[in-house]
Amino acid sequence: MRELLGPGRTLHFHATDTAPEVAAEWVVDLTGDAITWRRAHEKAAVAVRGPLTDLLLIIYKRRPARSAGVEILGDEKLLDFWRERVSFGCPAGARGRGPTAGRIALAVRQPQGRWAAGPGPWRAPRSREP
Repeated sequence: MRELLGPGRTLHFHATDTAPEVAAEWVVDLTGDAITWRRAHEKAAVAVRGPLTDLLLIIYKRRPARSAGVEILGDEKLLDFWRERVSFGCPAGARGRGPTAGRIALAVRQPQGRWAAGPGPWRAPRSREP
């Protein structure tokens, strides 16, 4: 994970097909001691703009970043570097109940090609249904 971190390494994802009050913009910040994210509209090293579904498909590597209807501004190599090394998913047991329910794990590809995984500070929204 350390190879992802560095000065000026920020990614901004901006959904272009949502109402402004939804605030569908996120910044992934790789400048500190750990990967963090926040909802924000701010300048970043690279910005990816497009429909919300397309952004999610790009983040989950289900669609190429350079797709029709998606605009990339800034350091495209940083986006590629980040996408090559990061993967998201649910750890075992996260889909059920208990202390890990709803957690999303972040896995980072290590230089040797192995993956290191761990729970991140991310939490999936819990259903409001009983």
